[in-house]
Amino acid sequence: MDERLLNDLLECSVCLERLDSSSKVLPCQHTFCRKCLEIRIASKHQREREQSGQQRNEECEDFAE
Repeated sequence: MDERLLNDLLECSVCLERLDSSSKVLPCQHTFCRKCLEIRIASKHQREREQSGQQRNEECEDFAE
């Protein structure tokens, strides 16, 4: 196997750092280091909290009118 291709398979899809034993391969075969995966999950949860807060605010504004 080509060394460049092998290195691509052994790096995180986000930070491009070399994977280690804490890495995670998802069902879609994308691989992430634990740090990047935890950051992505935290960001997703933050966006969901912000969106749900915005929806509640919109409902409150509808009742106030």
